[in-house]
Amino acid sequence: GRLMLGAVALARKGHFRKDLPRYKYQYEKRWKGISPGTWRFALKQHADIFAQCLANVGALAVPGALILHGSSDEEKDGAMGLVEASALVLWLCSFSFEHVSDMQKAAFVQKRKKDPN
Repeated sequence: GRLMLGAVALARKGHFRKDLPRYKYQYEKRWKGISPGTWRFALKQHADIFAQCLANVGALAVPGALILHGSSDEEKDGAMGLVEASALVLWLCSFSFEHVSDMQKAAFVQKRKKDPN
């Protein structure tokens, strides 16, 4: 939800007509020496996208699925079991870590804009 709303707001402002700052960082640091448009460049991009996908699925979606599924068939009264509570705590921690990393990345990008060295 939060990412989707942010993406829609950025798209309306025209921010997706050029590369996002995180990709510029990728070009400068992680993909240095790899020419855009080559198969190696595309492979690196797809590897990073896949890694981000796995991180999101593992850390954010699995706890939600565990909560929806329930830990056993015996718990029909709606009470949250240990597995569900653990999944919820894991999800909250993951969401918090993701938010903090987003804020750190934004601060880094702002710092790079002011002083590119």
